[in-house]
Amino acid sequence: MDIGTSRYYEIKEQLLFVSEARPETYTARKIIPIPERLIRCIWFDQRLNGKKLHTLDGLPVKVFSQGEWNMCGGPDFLEALVQIGDADPIKAPVEIHVRSSDWRRHGHQNNSEFRDVALNISMWHDDASPVVYNDLNEPIAQVELCGAIDEDIMDVAADIDMENYPFASHSRVGRCHKAMQGRGANTGFVLELAGQERLLAKARRFCRELQRRAFAEVLYRAVMESMGYRPNKQAFRRLAACAPLEAVQRVEQREPPERRALALQALFFGASGLFSNVPVNMFDSETAEYCEALAAHWAEYEKDLCKPFLHKKDWTLRGVRPANFPLRRMAAAAHLWARFGARGLERRIADLGREIKAERDPKAQRKILSALVDDLHQPAEGYWKRRMSPGGAVLESVPSLIGKSHAMSVVVNVVLPLLVCRAQKQGDADLREAALNFFGSVPRLDQHQITRIMRYRVFGDIHGGQTLLRREIIQQGLLQVFFDFCDENVRDCARCKFPDLIRMGPDLRLEME
Repeated sequence: MDIGTSRYYEIKEQLLFVSEARPETYTARKIIPIPERLIRCIWFDQRLNGKKLHTLDGLPVKVFSQGEWNMCGGPDFLEALVQIGDADPIKAPVEIHVRSSDWRRHGHQNNSEFRDVALNISMWHDDASPVVYNDLNEPIAQVELCGAIDEDIMDVAADIDMENYPFASHSRVGRCHKAMQGRGANTGFVLELAGQERLLAKARRFCRELQRRAFAEVLYRAVMESMGYRPNKQAFRRLAACAPLEAVQRVEQREPPERRALALQALFFGASGLFSNVPVNMFDSETAEYCEALAAHWAEYEKDLCKPFLHKKDWTLRGVRPANFPLRRMAAAAHLWARFGARGLERRIADLGREIKAERDPKAQRKILSALVDDLHQPAEGYWKRRMSPGGAVLESVPSLIGKSHAMSVVVNVVLPLLVCRAQKQGDADLREAALNFFGSVPRLDQHQITRIMRYRVFGDIHGGQTLLRREIIQQGLLQVFFDFCDENVRDCARCKFPDLIRMGPDLRLEME
């Protein structure tokens, strides 16, 4: 049995098209006090007259995609697709300001995060130069919006719900929303198939890796990658290569159960490049004792690791919440592997396969899922029972190292795709079907920026699709549709073919080659 190519994937490939956007319309030269967020909303909705949009040195600007609203640090919009003059279209960040002089006032000319910005967009130009410069002293074109807006700015402000942007943007209601009217069952059917395709795509990736590595090693690397909060996934994968499964097995062989988690923390911390160069006597007594124990384990096991090790620059720390800080996630992984052992989780996945093949009743499957999540849940233990970071304040209560939501995410993104791989290797069609069926019973995980945008785009409201979106397979389907259609169809949704999938509904089958 081959995982192969799904019918969803085949039809999606046939339907994808890219087309040009048609921006819209504003005008006012008088500088008045307005919040920068309002200008971001105007840019996001493209309430502009595209024929009047040009750089300060006279080059026409064509906007194919306004980009995605950046909820973190750095430029305001990421991956905008714009064309300046006769040059080729470029995909790059854009920055938004009330006045053009805010670029210098905010210090962007000295910040490498703004190096690749394509346009400095402001409502009003109040600077002498038609360009600004990045940290490499390279020029960045500027655009003044006031001459390209045909509405009164106060009318625009009254029409925009700034507090709920970017998710309440009218520009984010797609053509698919109209197509789904009266076709709720079709929409659910297609999104479920798209969710299955997303799971199968992850399984294909793991299957390719299984051609080079043993199942336990692939599982180990995948779980380690899942410990990385979005920007640090790749760094955690590199960490798993530096501290491979063989090193974890040596710790398991040499250390008693009560010391394994501490020894594994020493391996992960040391190889990460994040835990060094701080004098032990700078810490409180508990932290100093913890650091000394880590140092002793590191001296014993460093030779078992694979160089080169990582450096601090390899990790994203800015904007990461304390609960997701890399060292804390490494401690979570250390406790998880110390508890399961190097092969324990592989056996747990095999047990899961037998359970879900034998029990298809939804209520029973929810109990199976709950038991699996309980197994993966990792309470805060040892030094981390009262700390959020090494040397941090002692707290009365701290969150789990691996909470229930994170454990559920590991099930969706690691366990089930690998179970599909096992089914493929064993030629077990019943196991593959059981894994997909089990995936359909998983309740929805936390929403993030893309799923919130897609919820508005497809259902027309941030609260739309509540019944469908109770299940994670539908949310995963929204993610798949975003990357297949919305992200690929970057220029606009005017000629997107996803509405055709909704109209097809049950005629779209997930058939395997």
